[in-house]
Amino acid sequence: MARSRRKHRVKSTSSLVLRLALLLVSVAVLLACVLIPAEKLPWYAASPVKPVSDADAQVDSALPRAGSSAAAAVGKTAEATISLCGDVLLHTTVFKQAKSEGSYDFNPYFSIIKEYIHGDMNIANMEGPVDALGGNQGISSYPAFNAPHEILDALKGAGFTTLLTANNHALDKGFNGLVKNRQNIRDAGLDAVGTFENQTEHDEPFIKSVNGIKIGIAAYTDSTNGIPLPKPYCVDKIDLNSSAVPGILADVERLREAGAEFVMVSLHWGAEYQDAPAPVQKDIAAGLAEGGVDVVIGNHAHCVQPIERIGDCLVIYSLGNFFVDQTPLNRAKTQESMIVNLRVARDAEGIIRLADASYMPTFMYRVTGKSGPDAFRLLPAGAYAEADERPGVFTHDADWNKCKNAWKRVPEIVGDAIRATAESPR
Repeated sequence: MARSRRKHRVKSTSSLVLRLALLLVSVAVLLACVLIPAEKLPWYAASPVKPVSDADAQVDSALPRAGSSAAAAVGKTAEATISLCGDVLLHTTVFKQAKSEGSYDFNPYFSIIKEYIHGDMNIANMEGPVDALGGNQGISSYPAFNAPHEILDALKGAGFTTLLTANNHALDKGFNGLVKNRQNIRDAGLDAVGTFENQTEHDEPFIKSVNGIKIGIAAYTDSTNGIPLPKPYCVDKIDLNSSAVPGILADVERLREAGAEFVMVSLHWGAEYQDAPAPVQKDIAAGLAEGGVDVVIGNHAHCVQPIERIGDCLVIYSLGNFFVDQTPLNRAKTQESMIVNLRVARDAEGIIRLADASYMPTFMYRVTGKSGPDAFRLLPAGAYAEADERPGVFTHDADWNKCKNAWKRVPEIVGDAIRATAESPR
């Protein structure tokens, strides 16, 4: 079913075959030197064969996947940090409070959390189109979203570089809205990953060089809310069963062939408001891990779910709601999320690995008694939960307690596969 994982840290079968082949060549050359006069030896037998060290073998096994030469990789260490955030979904309460004098300003809502978003690549799930009709016409919320254009400026100002767009709301405003959303994101200086204007865009692997490390991302959704795909290429829709694995791995292989050294797969999947993934999600994750995926990025549950390691693969089943106001649901967990921070490293031998991973619980605070630019604050939960007295950002003790609960509850659900931190590491 799944392809064998190309190991980063162990010698591959291909490297063993290479060493055996070189050994046989060395023996042949030695016999030739003994039995054939030197002046009759061919040019390639005139010089000794360099033995292959363990380091050479490891680099050889890593480089075909990296799509680079040994000369380019060996001896050049590099690190790239990646921050992963969950859903950005603008309900009516959020954009109405942000509206002022005919435009919208979301920047105040990110004023605190932006100090904690400082990866080299910062990714969030932009759920639903942004300004799909142009000119901020037809701004709308559930069930068919269309966010104001200014949210893109706020996300860019908060440090985001990349937005995932393959999700169940991708077609809320039809194919034209999908295309306009993608264009708006790119015009704002951000990368859009997961929706496509034409077949050529769809077939072009998304690879970004981050501090010299080539990061590849493929994105999928298991639903478009019952809207048929108007174009087969506009978004990659999968069935939520193990039959999806071979197709995803084929795309992963294309990413590798195009030069990706570290591959992440985004999956908008599963059931909403559940604290744990369904068994089928765990089966899919296991298949992707076996097939060589480095990180699985899960969304759609609107609450956090566990993180686990499957071999060398880090699986995040759901990042939860990052910037969303679902307080009318009276479900505190919809206001709790996390920032997952990854450190990807290339060592002196050219081997790429996930060197470190941690997560920081967050809390989307709907400020009691406040409106306009003071109506919301996205907070690092741990930075406030352990204060000796109520921080000034909170209007009442009850609000502070919600933040404390986020700091406690998120790790209980997420587990200890990676560590929780009060602050994002720099």
